[in-house]
Amino acid sequence: LEQCVEAYRKAISIIERTGGDSSDCYCALSSAHLELGMLCDATIALECALRSVAHFVSMPVTGSSRVLLMKRLIGVHAKLAAVLMARRRFGGAVEHYIYFLNSCEELGVAAFSITKVYVNLAQCLRALSRLDEALSVLDVAWKRVPAPQAGEREDIVQLCGTIRTERGHVHLHAGRWKMALDEYARAEHILRSIFGESDPRIGCVFLHRGDVFACQYAEGADEGVFTLAHSWYDRALENALHTLPEDDAHAIMCRARFGRLYSMAKNEARAMHVMKECLELSKAHAHIGSQHSKLRASLCVSIADMLRHGSDVQQEEAFALYAEALRSFSKTVGAEAIELGPVYMGMALLWSARGEASVAQRHFSAAESVARRHLGVDHPVTLHCAQAGAVALSMLGKSMREEAI
Repeated sequence: LEQCVEAYRKAISIIERTGGDSSDCYCALSSAHLELGMLCDATIALECALRSVAHFVSMPVTGSSRVLLMKRLIGVHAKLAAVLMARRRFGGAVEHYIYFLNSCEELGVAAFSITKVYVNLAQCLRALSRLDEALSVLDVAWKRVPAPQAGEREDIVQLCGTIRTERGHVHLHAGRWKMALDEYARAEHILRSIFGESDPRIGCVFLHRGDVFACQYAEGADEGVFTLAHSWYDRALENALHTLPEDDAHAIMCRARFGRLYSMAKNEARAMHVMKECLELSKAHAHIGSQHSKLRASLCVSIADMLRHGSDVQQEEAFALYAEALRSFSKTVGAEAIELGPVYMGMALLWSARGEASVAQRHFSAAESVARRHLGVDHPVTLHCAQAGAVALSMLGKSMREEAI
């Protein structure tokens, strides 16, 4: 792949020197970067592709040539949106998805893949807490599901299941537990119609059902709800291990849910055991760029969040885990990615607990900056980071005043 990257770069240099459109080569370069797990480099390549094809679209070209150029342009917008979504830069992804969908309407393009883009747009809107908009987009997607053509039945069923699942996620995000469970039940019914009980897609629905009960338990529900969450997670893990090795990323993710659940129940010892087990399972495949690498970084943050309340030795371990997560996320999803927010927040709280108000405030500020960039100034996470930073500033001011006295 590294040789492919070099070949694409040389081809781009020749094409641009001769005044041609290098967008196709930039897209191919982006694909190579994606396979290497380098999302930042993939983004840069697609931004270059966009500039290249936009330049030719702006020229006085008419007829079928212009239509082809426009289709190429909107195709690059779709690719760039998908990469930004993978990097969790949801605001930028929304802009490119909307441009793509509006352009498809203008050009009269109607394809199965466009319905999938509506679902991706809804996922980004949900991540930005724009829940009513997300549901509206999903309504459009549901109405646009095409009748299956020859050989498309599985794809259509999966798309329908995905739409119902995403509706469940939106309701879960809003705290509408029953509506979320109803949507997940619909998704399971749709997927079972063709894929069967042991299919991993069914296991994902089990996982989401467990999440509903886990969220209720986190908000003060009784032990019966804890048992329901645990039961669904058991089914999800059993489903995953039926077809996948235990060190597969999805299987590790299912196992990690137990750690989170035990932490909610204040069973920190058991939670720590499970999370460290998951961290060890992710170790063999955690090369930079892999799915395991990002999962491992998330596990590092979860474990560090538990360790930071412990002894000095445990806090030092927490610092090391936060540092590993920071390095991994910075290389895979970029230095401005939303994943870095919880890392900065955890480090800020750790420094604050140690009485290092100045260092803590810098990390609170970094967490707030990430949240503001991705979620907006009025999002609860942004406001929480800002308030925590203000407290750290107040502590710093008090300390400086005491030293002066």
